[in-house]
Amino acid sequence: MAIVTPALLMVAGMGIEITHWTVVKLELQRTADVASLAGAMEYALASNAQDAANEAANVAELNGATGTQGQASYVSPPCSATGHLRAIRARSR
Repeated sequence: MAIVTPALLMVAGMGIEITHWTVVKLELQRTADVASLAGAMEYALASNAQDAANEAANVAELNGATGTQGQASYVSPPCSATGHLRAIRARSR
């Protein structure tokens, strides 16, 4: 029993850690999905890529994402084939 207990504790700890990683990943993905939807809705209303990127950043920040303060550094023009936008945010150090 004394030999098995540490092994069981390690397995239980690893299970808890993996569950935590999964929950955090799901929360981050939901934040990204909501932010991208908000940006797309803003772009549909205003047809301004910079405003859409800023709205997406604001919604991401409201939902707990860090590093989204300020305005998007660069927004590429919509792709002619798909109409997709790409926002690139510079990180300050």
